Amino acid sequence: MTQKNEAYTENIFWPNTNHILKPVEQVAEYLNVHKNTIYRWIKSGQLECTRIGKSIHFTYAQIYNFLDKNRHQVKIY
Repeated sequence: MTQKNEAYTENIFWPNTNHILKPVEQVAEYLNVHKNTIYRWIKSGQLECTRIGKSIHFTYAQIYNFLDKNRHQVKIY
C-alpha cells in the first residue's frame, strides 16, 4: 500500500473492514449508482475488483482508489 493510502486505513464508511470484501450491490448503494454502472466501470478498467469464482467483490482500498482517481467527477451535495 502506498503512503497516501495508508492514511485511509481507518475508514469511516465501513469501520474495521479494510480487508473484508464488499459485493457489487453494497458498493453500488454506497456510491449511489446502479449496479450495472459498477459492472461498466469494471469492464472499462476504471474500477479495480476482486473476483472469487464468478463473484465480484471490492476492498475499501479499491473503492478509495477509484474515488481518488475520479474525484473531479464526484458531486458532493
